[in-house]
Amino acid sequence: MESSLPRLLVVADGFTRPPLRDRVLAMASERVLPWVQLRDHRASPDAFAAGARELVAEIRRLSPDTLVSVNGYPDLAAELGVGLHLGFRSVSPVDARSRLGPYTIIGYSAHSDSHASVIAHCHYITYSPVFPVTKSPGAPPLGLERLRFMARLSTKPVFALGSIAADRVKDCLDAGAYGVATLSGVMSATDSVVSVKAYAEAIEKALSIK
Repeated sequence: MESSLPRLLVVADGFTRPPLRDRVLAMASERVLPWVQLRDHRASPDAFAAGARELVAEIRRLSPDTLVSVNGYPDLAAELGVGLHLGFRSVSPVDARSRLGPYTIIGYSAHSDSHASVIAHCHYITYSPVFPVTKSPGAPPLGLERLRFMARLSTKPVFALGSIAADRVKDCLDAGAYGVATLSGVMSATDSVVSVKAYAEAIEKALSIK
């Protein structure tokens, strides 16, 4: 599928907390962070907005080519001129698109094939959990065959999410995913810079032998 989006999306969950913010900045300073989604369900709206304003400014200074999205706040996305990622608890992609116009990158967290109806209003979707996730033991893994089905069904790029270790990247791309999204694989790694490089190398290798 043709797209100009990066193939790797790092979900910076809890980015308002200094240790995790510093991980994002370390990757940005090394210019190895292709795309980051700022997410923090535990932060208040004011704390989220303040943290995003500060971090987006720093990312732009350190790594101007890094694509940035914020999770769940359309007005903040418009203010900062960044992408927007939505889920079933957020405003609908239809409403977000009407407010932000045709050019803002909008994504959606899909967890079943029934979410295909929102795809037309998005630039991409994440599809999860592909593999078992320890933080959400109640969510059954969708597996590679369901990922393959969604990749065929979707008119927009699909990013596999959910325990996507670097050594699982090729399986996901072979199943038709456009790219992969990772949370703990990078944000909880001993060295986030080393980890994000490993993902990038795995993607490059998988695409080169397709």
